[in-house]
Amino acid sequence: MFHKRHRPDPMNKEGMVLVLVLLVLVAAVIIGTTVMRSSTIETKIVGNERIYKQDFYVAESGIDYALATSAIPMSSIGLTINGTYSYSSLGLPVILSGTNINLRLTKITNPPVGSGFSVDDFKAHYYRVASSKSNQNIDVGAWKAFPK
Repeated sequence: MFHKRHRPDPMNKEGMVLVLVLLVLVAAVIIGTTVMRSSTIETKIVGNERIYKQDFYVAESGIDYALATSAIPMSSIGLTINGTYSYSSLGLPVILSGTNINLRLTKITNPPVGSGFSVDDFKAHYYRVASSKSNQNIDVGAWKAFPK
């Protein structure tokens, strides 16, 4: 008994559907994986940005706190040029925990022109206020007029 070999009919498209379904499935898996990886990276970026901004605003609040409560540090520094005062972390409000705040007297000279303070009657103390939280550092200059 001889069997006739079955030759595939080139016009028969039954196997092509399976191949196309597999190609679409592979493409969907690749696209899905890419979207998942992209969204994971974006989530990490947004989280880092939130921490960065939060630390910046806390450091900025440290500057505001230092300028608002500057009477004791200024009297502590006195007239010592480059004298510094470091705010104790124990005395800071809870929101500023982990923030380093320093006040430094840089010079004593005339008040700025146009400030409304007479150079004959007043002297100005110029300060640098530095505040840092994590990797955020803010350095601000401030001055205060005192009678001569």
